[in-house]
Amino acid sequence: MDKTLVIDDKNNGSPVVHILNYRKSQIHEEFGLWMNLLVRGNRSTEGVGNELDMMNPPRKLRIFKFYAISHMYEGAGFYYSQQTGLRRITPGDCIITTPDTVQLYGACKNADNQPYVEDNICFAGPLADHLFRSGVIKDSIIRIGAERKLLPIIDKALDPSRDSQIAANIMLINFLTSIYTESRKTPSSDINVKLKLLTEQMIQDPSHWWTVEEMADFCGVCCSYFREAFHQYAGLSPKLYADKIKIGIATEKLIKTDLKIQELAHLLGYVDQYHFSRRFKQIVGLSPLQYRTSSLLQHPDAKQ
Repeated sequence: MDKTLVIDDKNNGSPVVHILNYRKSQIHEEFGLWMNLLVRGNRSTEGVGNELDMMNPPRKLRIFKFYAISHMYEGAGFYYSQQTGLRRITPGDCIITTPDTVQLYGACKNADNQPYVEDNICFAGPLADHLFRSGVIKDSIIRIGAERKLLPIIDKALDPSRDSQIAANIMLINFLTSIYTESRKTPSSDINVKLKLLTEQMIQDPSHWWTVEEMADFCGVCCSYFREAFHQYAGLSPKLYADKIKIGIATEKLIKTDLKIQELAHLLGYVDQYHFSRRFKQIVGLSPLQYRTSSLLQHPDAKQ
């Protein structure tokens, strides 16, 4: 297979563009799907020394002009996109990226200095575009476990024979559709586990504003089912729960730090301090400044 990765980094601070030049065979043209880049056991150490700042996006963001699947089966990593914000990646997570998404993933600082170890498939074609438009392929992080499920596809795709190329394409489609199907039918017994992971992520990254659609996608269920399941789990609507997480963090910061109201509003992702102060008073009953003053009068040693 003739593959050349072209990286356009001469764009004055804009995301780096990754393009794959690929000489398609007749079968790829006929099938409408071709795998551009196939990697087994790639070990990336770039970023191992960098501590993640959950409040800010990483530098050197990038855009792929193709679809990519990265299964990290060993190591420690992160994923960032404008839609999800910054998230940690653990062994068994599979990242799916679509063309033109501003994103970055790879290794990050961890106690054992582990790299980001992945199997990777990059692909393109009108059939892939159709699967994207229909919602089968979308930017996502899916838990598929430690089994290296991309390996059989990669091995088959590396065989240039016509039959192997057809088989590899079918295997890739089956992999993508199985992920889609499983994500839409999360067993009720598992939903609480996913809701727990979601709420932990909301606490870990309080600056991100989650839409109900994003929350439902995170849990792999439809919005209507998600709202019902979330209310049963937390006793609140998703958006009110998200608000209370932010305000809960704010009450602690107001007592234990000297952060200004404007700084705290920015930390929690509010448009401005007035929006933050208004929502704080709606939930707590006091303005942030009144809450800080009252709390410190009652507990003068709170900052120590």
